[in-house]
Amino acid sequence: MASTPLATQTSTNDTQLTSVYTVAKFASGRTQPGATNWQKENDYVFVDVDTSAAGFAQTPIYVTSIAGDSNHYGTTGASSVYKATATGFRVYIRWEKDYKTEALTAEIANSYKWHINWIGFEPFSQAGQGTSTQTSPTTTQPTPLPAAGKYYYIVAKHSGKTIAVKNASQDNEANIIQYQATGDNHKFQFQDAGDGYFYIVAKHSGKTIAVKGASKDNEANIIQYQEKGDNHKFKLENAGDGYFYIVAKHSGKTIAVKDASKDNEANIIQYQETGDNHKWKLEAV
Repeated sequence: MASTPLATQTSTNDTQLTSVYTVAKFASGRTQPGATNWQKENDYVFVDVDTSAAGFAQTPIYVTSIAGDSNHYGTTGASSVYKATATGFRVYIRWEKDYKTEALTAEIANSYKWHINWIGFEPFSQAGQGTSTQTSPTTTQPTPLPAAGKYYYIVAKHSGKTIAVKNASQDNEANIIQYQATGDNHKFQFQDAGDGYFYIVAKHSGKTIAVKGASKDNEANIIQYQEKGDNHKFKLENAGDGYFYIVAKHSGKTIAVKDASKDNEANIIQYQETGDNHKWKLEAV
């Protein structure tokens, strides 16, 4: 597809131009009306939208909206994109305040045939801010995935501290914390678990990190345990600037430092992705 430059616009005070993009590819789609895979959580529902058929080479700019037979005008959240990657994104929907008192469920959403419409624009290049001159086409390189057989420190963006097995324990259910890097209990190997997922294996114990009890709840604890299920499998999703989200296969939630604490021994949990305490850099040992 031929690239198409997007128009440059000025701000209201006419002193600054928006960023300028050249579009390498665009695609659109929707989830299935009446059969969208809405999932219930707390007082909202969410859906993970698969855009892999578009074949984006990097994370595009997604524009989304909600459609349906009725009552979707009483919702909020449809235009807010979360967990965007080259192969998909997530949208959360809840009732607008005071619109309805009934709990929103997946069954209600599908009874109204709510579905998500989307358009994705994959940037080809970005020109400097303050100019409309197009640069030569370049491709943003994704953060490299971990190499087989190597060990890594897993470093939190907000604190600069690493994931560790507390007290270098070798026991099942030993707690996972953040701490200043000191020993082999801070070193982890990423072993292929299939379908783009990894087992994250502690060097000192040979055991994998896991979501305790295969819980899907926010704040579920992260422990080490002998590998056995999907709660031990994690996908690395690009979070930008060399960082990853570490996403549990069974829940779709990310590993995070609880309450964005910067303290040693702060607990590691799973939670809906929100901030820098969910972003991790892999530093080779």
